[in-house]
Amino acid sequence: MNTNEAPEKIYVHRTPHLGLLEASEMNITGSDIEYTRTDAVTEKACEFLKSYRQDTPDGCGYIAGIVNDKTIEDFKNYMKGE
Repeated sequence: MNTNEAPEKIYVHRTPHLGLLEASEMNITGSDIEYTRTDAVTEKACEFLKSYRQDTPDGCGYIAGIVNDKTIEDFKNYMKGE
């Protein structure tokens, strides 16, 4: 992880004896609340879509004729709220 980059996931748990909330990159208590970066979820979804594309004569690739690079970019923008 780069210095200015947020971790993909963080876990928040309550310290029983102090009643404080603490965050870490590891699931400590097993009942911690997991938070995942939105862009990490979007990137994983895009990787999944790209992995199922098939080669076509025009080089665009597709999943049953609907998923090409433009569709994936549209999906990214939708997930960002744009």
